[in-house]
Amino acid sequence: MRGLHKNKAHVSQSRRMDSRIRPLLNRIVSGAATGLRLGVLALLGALLLSQGQSAALNGHLHPAHWHEARSSADLDRLFAQARRESKLVFVYWQPASCKPCLNPQSKLFNRDDFVQLSRRFVAIHIDGDATGTEFLARQLHVHESSPSTLMLSPERDELTRLSSELDAEQYLGVLRSTIGGSASRQAVRPIRQVVDDALTGLDLPNHEWRQLAHYAWEEAPSPLAEPRARARVLAQLAQACPLQLRASRARLLIQAVVTQGRQAPREASELVPEPLKRSAALALQRAFDDERSTRELIDLIAHLSPSAQASLTRLGGADGVQLRATWDRALQRLNNDHRLAADQRLAALQSRLDLARLSLPPASTHVPAPLRDEIRRMAVQLGNAALESPKQPANASRAARLLSQAGLITESDQLLRASLPGQGGASELMAQLADNARARGQFGETLLWSRRAWEAAQGPSRRLQWGAAYARQLVELAPGEVSLIDEVANQILAELTHRPEALTEPSSTALRDLAEHLLAWQVMAPEDPERHDRWTQQLRPACAGRPWQPFSHELCDGPIQHRNGA
Repeated sequence: MRGLHKNKAHVSQSRRMDSRIRPLLNRIVSGAATGLRLGVLALLGALLLSQGQSAALNGHLHPAHWHEARSSADLDRLFAQARRESKLVFVYWQPASCKPCLNPQSKLFNRDDFVQLSRRFVAIHIDGDATGTEFLARQLHVHESSPSTLMLSPERDELTRLSSELDAEQYLGVLRSTIGGSASRQAVRPIRQVVDDALTGLDLPNHEWRQLAHYAWEEAPSPLAEPRARARVLAQLAQACPLQLRASRARLLIQAVVTQGRQAPREASELVPEPLKRSAALALQRAFDDERSTRELIDLIAHLSPSAQASLTRLGGADGVQLRATWDRALQRLNNDHRLAADQRLAALQSRLDLARLSLPPASTHVPAPLRDEIRRMAVQLGNAALESPKQPANASRAARLLSQAGLITESDQLLRASLPGQGGASELMAQLADNARARGQFGETLLWSRRAWEAAQGPSRRLQWGAAYARQLVELAPGEVSLIDEVANQILAELTHRPEALTEPSSTALRDLAEHLLAWQVMAPEDPERHDRWTQQLRPACAGRPWQPFSHELCDGPIQHRNGA
């Protein structure tokens, strides 16, 4: 009964907010955010200075035999089973609320070759949104709100961790290599041992270089490489990799540059030497000249950030121009390759758009007409195909985002609205509709879709992310709605108080950003002496509950003590 009353209260609160926001939609003006931005830098960080399903995954049946784990006792039992049966352990961590997280299960787990391979390991599925699984996340070194796949020994040593962006053939190839593809070779060693030996200059067999090259370094846990040291570790591994292992060396070089690009400039400086960046660019140039090599690197080259693209093509003079042209031709082959999955073709098309913008001024929204026409044709085609295929729920969203970035807002809206019924009102789709409305200057519609995205969000971490996004939109577009902003901020932090596991690395970034906006907003808002202390108290339980996460020190430790005069 308590849960029923709680749900009724939530619905009632949502209706009150709805009745208050609708009149607000007619009062918003386009210049509302201008004054807000002036105080952000001065107040940056001030708030933070104060603060079973055994054979089914998400409703899709799979012939491989899966075990569901919801507690440490479940893990203990399943690892004991692996020891008895002399098998490895395959863990698929998947938050049920994350619709874009379905890549591996949609394109891999039903395949006969995966089913055959699964007989050689104990397969475990964990719903990252389930209550209590934050303790499992701590044991496995995964982020609760993001998908992860790991292969572990029966003694719980991590052998590898796989990116969901890998092509199905690559994914299976790495799994086979990890297990030990023949009777003549045992499974690979723990990744920690392999890294240590490589960094000390010991010779490694070829399959262990492949193990290092295909590891999901963007998810690497701190025991393997501290976040700020990942680029340096990858650069050192790339230098140590034998020259004749061109594919593995190229992968390590590219990942070193990509990882460096994710870090703040002052932290990333000199982590990857310029000669090594040039080696990475030249390795790409050689790979692009060969179709097979290009396919081997598709998971990397089709998902590089614009900053990584810029770093790799910043060779100066004709070399950089030539690499961009060769890169674009390689991506064009990929986005027109019907043998590839739709998500890979869309990723290649997205990468082409990012690459084209490198030669334009930073503020330019221009897209070359031929590329714009190709994006319109292919994104609409693949997006519409995704609407008819429940196995690829994220492709319509990817296609709509690509259309929006190319300036094709109308086509993007059409695809998003057509996707909503089949997605059960996915938050990602509604958030994109909010972004499209804002691009058109329709700020009332922006707020409406942003609020709906928050209300549709499931799972504590995702509710925190989408709630923070809605609150930011309110602060920027309707800063005069003091009581509504207060109400939304209080509800977000109240939910965080009751579900501190919501504070994952992605959601903590959203919370920091929200804090900046709220503090800047306070300059214009009526004085409320209790507001700041209330926010601080609501943040404390989440901070206290996440001491093992690297980001929690940046978010919670020290700053809160500073604010309180400690």
